[in-house]
Amino acid sequence: MMSTHQHPVWSKVRKALALLLLVAHVPAMAQQATMRVVSFEASSFDMSAQNTARRMDVANGIPFALIKVTSAVPNDDLRAYHFDFGWINSEIDAVNHDDGLYVYVQKGAKQVTITRQGYAKIEKYPLGMTLQAGGNYTMILSTTGPRVLTQIVSFELRPADAKAAIFIKAEQGSEEMFGVADDNGVASHSLPFGTYTYRITSSDYLPAEGRFTLNSRRDIHTEAVTLLPNYAEVTLKGAADDVDILLDGQQLARGSWSGRLAERPEPYHVECQRARHKPATAYINVKRGEAQTVTLPAPTPITGIIGVITSPSGATIELDGKEVGTTPMNIPDVIIGRHQITLRRANHQTETRTVEVEEDQTTAVEVALSDMTRMTIASTPSQARLSINGKDVGRTPYSADMASGDYDLRLTLPHYRTYSRRVHLDSSNPQLTLSLQRQRLTPMQAYAYGMFQAGSMTAAGGGMGAYIGGINIDVSYGTGLQESETVYWNNASGTVSRPRGCTYKANAIGVRAGYGIILGTSARLTPQAGATIVRMKSDDGDSKGHAVAATVGLRAEYAVLNHLALFAAPELFLPVQKSDVYEQVADISSTVKGWSSGFNVRLGLSLVF
Repeated sequence: MMSTHQHPVWSKVRKALALLLLVAHVPAMAQQATMRVVSFEASSFDMSAQNTARRMDVANGIPFALIKVTSAVPNDDLRAYHFDFGWINSEIDAVNHDDGLYVYVQKGAKQVTITRQGYAKIEKYPLGMTLQAGGNYTMILSTTGPRVLTQIVSFELRPADAKAAIFIKAEQGSEEMFGVADDNGVASHSLPFGTYTYRITSSDYLPAEGRFTLNSRRDIHTEAVTLLPNYAEVTLKGAADDVDILLDGQQLARGSWSGRLAERPEPYHVECQRARHKPATAYINVKRGEAQTVTLPAPTPITGIIGVITSPSGATIELDGKEVGTTPMNIPDVIIGRHQITLRRANHQTETRTVEVEEDQTTAVEVALSDMTRMTIASTPSQARLSINGKDVGRTPYSADMASGDYDLRLTLPHYRTYSRRVHLDSSNPQLTLSLQRQRLTPMQAYAYGMFQAGSMTAAGGGMGAYIGGINIDVSYGTGLQESETVYWNNASGTVSRPRGCTYKANAIGVRAGYGIILGTSARLTPQAGATIVRMKSDDGDSKGHAVAATVGLRAEYAVLNHLALFAAPELFLPVQKSDVYEQVADISSTVKGWSSGFNVRLGLSLVF
């Protein structure tokens, strides 16, 4: 019969193994996070849980006790806790609210076991009371994590614009995303002590790998990595700005493109496309670091022929606005699609046709050109009376069906110069606009003027006049601006006395008649003849006299504006009658003598009505 006592040697072995397992387990426990119950108590004042619907025990029809669970750790995940109230099997539900976790428990519970993954278990924690049906309770939990030593790791990548992604892997973990380098090529984070491997990837650079160990809290570990390019700078030049460039079947650019292409074993397939052209193809091999410029082949146009015939022949052909020849003509190598044909011939109506050209086909265009067209004759300003070949046809603008040829046109409009000319009307240019010139001077006008007179008599004044059917009547008045020499008069009684000295001034009134000759639209010459009365008076008013002179002259004027003209009127004075006083004074004063004889010119500015 075997003894129930164990052998002493076997007992020692068992104790040694248990000690080894305990020693091996201690470091793991030292690193395990812990949790604890800060407090548990009945709460008759905290009624926040009453805002939820009260749960009932289906088995016995009485309400559950309600425990409001909160954590002393900010942002703690309360749903990670699990509660076991023993044989009562009391955790029927746990509802997460903003202010805590609400746990519903059957009455009679006295202790609880709390578990959470990664934390040491709280085994059979005594509640210190028996839970009552429908009672309210509060529990506060707290956790303490293991001490973790960390160090800052900073990756510095070159070139800085690589936009590379960095992945790291701890010795006992899986690969994780460390970050993406910023515009300065830097990415930084804190990591726990340990040894890590990393992998750096970028679309334009070769992958880079490395390894580093973190063991210093004071220092920043800098991992400087220079990435090797996996591309070449490539420029693709199309044959024209409207060529579409496709790379491996994908639209790349229009006209030209410059950028990076990664090195790869197979060549890139480049295609140049253009509307109504056959595409051109090229293949490009790219070796990293070697820049290249590639001039791409031009797409081949797809063409047809346009045959053009006109009646009569000899019409100029314009294809899409560009002159290409005269009819009859075959126009070769026309790109397929829609085109516009314009046909022009002197003295014929211009015709335009739109044609559709097909590949390797001849498109025929046959047009009869007409020498009749709808002519329009307009004038600036409009509403001028128009006559064609001597026949009054109405006012401008005027439209009618007319053949190409020469026509006598006459246009009249008040205050405008009559237009009378032989013109050529052409069906190829059916719009004719004639500009009428403003007739500033006409045979029927009145005027008023201010003047300055120079010559044998200097004077200033003004006047007025009129043209009636070309006949001119002009009246002027001028005040002399000069004095005569001093004239001495003796006493008429013959007694001996001192001679009396005086000076004279004069004014003149002139009347003239003439006929105006209009030159163009703004100039006029008017020969004039008339008479002028010169009246003189001494400075003391005691001596007066007059003279009458016949005048012959020419009035020349030029209208600078519609109602404003400059004029000059040279005039010859011929004395025909003098009073005794005037004659006596004129004999001793050359100035007075000149007032009624000699040459004068009037200069002035006229307002024309």
